[in-house]
Amino acid sequence: MMNLSVLVLSVAASCRAMGATSMTREWDQVASDSVAATLHDNWVYFANSDAVQFTELGHSITDGQHYAGTHTNGMAVDVVAGRKGSPKPAAVFKSGITALQMLGLNADAIAPKELNFVTYGTMTFTIGGKRFTCPDFRLAQGHNTGQNNWWIGSSDCASVPKGSQLSCCCGAKLCKGGQGNYAISITPGSTGDHVFYVIDASESSQPLVPGVAEQGMLPQDTVAATPHDNWVYFADSDAVYFTELGHSITAEQPYAGARSSSSSVDVVAGRKGSPKPAAVFKSGITALQMLGLETDVAAPKELNFVTYGTMTFTIGGRNHICRDFRLAQGHNSKSQNNWWIGSSDCASVPKGSQLTCCCGAKMCDGGHGNYAISITPGSGTNEFYVEYSSYSFPPLPPPPASVKKPLHPWSKADDRSCGQLMTACNFDSDCCSGACRKNLSVWSCA
Repeated sequence: MMNLSVLVLSVAASCRAMGATSMTREWDQVASDSVAATLHDNWVYFANSDAVQFTELGHSITDGQHYAGTHTNGMAVDVVAGRKGSPKPAAVFKSGITALQMLGLNADAIAPKELNFVTYGTMTFTIGGKRFTCPDFRLAQGHNTGQNNWWIGSSDCASVPKGSQLSCCCGAKLCKGGQGNYAISITPGSTGDHVFYVIDASESSQPLVPGVAEQGMLPQDTVAATPHDNWVYFADSDAVYFTELGHSITAEQPYAGARSSSSSVDVVAGRKGSPKPAAVFKSGITALQMLGLETDVAAPKELNFVTYGTMTFTIGGRNHICRDFRLAQGHNSKSQNNWWIGSSDCASVPKGSQLTCCCGAKMCDGGHGNYAISITPGSGTNEFYVEYSSYSFPPLPPPPASVKKPLHPWSKADDRSCGQLMTACNFDSDCCSGACRKNLSVWSCA
């Protein structure tokens, strides 16, 4: 009996070994025999979604590495697999799509040459109670300088060249390959190399700025210019997320997209002014629908670059989605790089320093009426101050110069022409400067 048991175990072991050997010949399977490899929980998150569900159709992983499938939990997907890069899973990930149909986090290339693994199938996003089913959705993990980073891609999605947004049809009508009235947009999240940010863009359309699709997108050839991190901050917001639809930049300057982090946006681009990006920034809006920091002109004649798309402000736990939002950097008379914002969804008072924006608010049109947010200059050339307007009204003109308001207890005298420093007020009619709030004031009338 003992010899028979040994024989049975030996045969079973041989069968398992033969089965494992045959599996290694399959494109998307991994041998399960004993190898010097370790399984890991590899989590990727899709912030702003209520939940995600991923149905796997297949996978590819580096030879000799274990793979134990996927499961979802809330807004996250866990791929249980080994971590070792090779060209094979990268080839599967890129099969049938271009670099304009994929998006990598903290990546130093537009498409991966090696990946640890890729899994592909159908992803369902639930956002605001609405379900979006996205076919041919690919999740992959690679390796950048010192970190494991994530990639997503799909034949159902599209992005701008070297941009930081993936727009996906996910069943939307009048949409093909991510082009047209797409259903969702995905951008890098604010946390490292494993978080994407996804929003419902089911009311989306092609770029809102007329002619930008042809004029705003420039060849991305390698040029002898230096890309910079160009940060713009939105003080008093909990977080901002910018979804880029397109951009324009001075010829022969590099552009590597925009990314959001907490209450700021970083536009990675060169810095050289020209009329072309300024023309794109001003297209379809007036000087009363834009706001510049520390500028002596009502509208820019030259800009280093402009990026346009959808800006989501989170203020006090509320999300305000602002469409046709334009971020631009120029140069003022003080030899400083200064920022501009503008939108067809916003309005300001003549020569004022407050921009009021509808951002989805009812009874608001072009920034007039019961607007959702107001934006005023913050500190310096790269900070705006944004606040939610729960009791909003149309922008009011500043008071006559002859009218002097009494100093508040928290105010202090100042030798500016305004005569006082206001540190707590709401709108232009309350402030000599036209832009004032708690602990900060901007002197535009001095």
